[in-house]
Amino acid sequence: QGISAGGFQVKGGISSVLPSGATDLEVSGSWAISWTTAGSIAKFRVKYRYNAGAWTEISPGAGVTGSPWTWTNIPNTISNDVDFRVEDYDNSNVFGESAVNNLIKGKLSLVSPVSTDIWTLGATPTPSIRWNKTGTLGDLKIEYSTSGTFTAADITAGYVFTLETAYPSGVDGNVDYPWASGVIGVNRKISDTGALKISNVGAPAGTELSVTSAAFKIRPSFTSVSSPGLGNIWYVADTARVITWACNSGTKGSGALPTVALEYNVDGGGYLPVTGAGSLSCSNGTNNYTWPSVADEKSNNALTRVSFNDYPTHGPLTSAS
Repeated sequence: QGISAGGFQVKGGISSVLPSGATDLEVSGSWAISWTTAGSIAKFRVKYRYNAGAWTEISPGAGVTGSPWTWTNIPNTISNDVDFRVEDYDNSNVFGESAVNNLIKGKLSLVSPVSTDIWTLGATPTPSIRWNKTGTLGDLKIEYSTSGTFTAADITAGYVFTLETAYPSGVDGNVDYPWASGVIGVNRKISDTGALKISNVGAPAGTELSVTSAAFKIRPSFTSVSSPGLGNIWYVADTARVITWACNSGTKGSGALPTVALEYNVDGGGYLPVTGAGSLSCSNGTNNYTWPSVADEKSNNALTRVSFNDYPTHGPLTSAS
């Protein structure tokens, strides 16, 4: 009886599958997957898996003819455990796999505020805080810093305030968070160097996202000058005349209030300083200053003006004549 040898295979090989250890694959983005081939392999299947799940084919059903092949529209499978596998289209026993886990992340950007923004304390601009997101990011932490940075030193110094600890990130696209600018609980904060930061919380390690806005401004404002009022008659050298104004105010990162200057003019002339009123702290609400001695002027058309020293062109306000 004759003896014959069993059948055997002559097959190629696939190795060096990339990416391997990549950290910046993004949901809805694209990525070039490459590999090295030994021998003659006409077509390939490309697969991926995440969180050690089942392999899913991502290449076209008819296969791909060579390396590299670009994976487009990466799915919303955010994970820090993503692997790739390339197989011989006609022989699944011939394959190569990426050696190190990859990451798929979502996308997050801050649309508003921008560097040219000057927001008024307590007002809600349109848009207010706006972000753009892609992928299932989970909840967001929203923070504001009067210094514009978020270091440990800033936190210790009391410059950083948390608006939200876990706010829903919303659907993909632009998402708005209406904020009464500078108001965080009982705190009313103003700054010409402030910034906002948003970060997703609870994301798989390595896939966390955090973005910080450009520096922008939140400033106080005046709401009224109620004294002197229309038709009031003040006499030269009076010592009991009170200038009264209302301010929508807050404190700077240092805790200091903004300061204002009081001035007057007569008959449309230039403004002159009110004695002793060149740098008065301006608190939130009603503020009063007693003029030590009303100026030696005579006019039926006199005005007083209050303006901020740090930003004199930002909404100075005048009284009625």
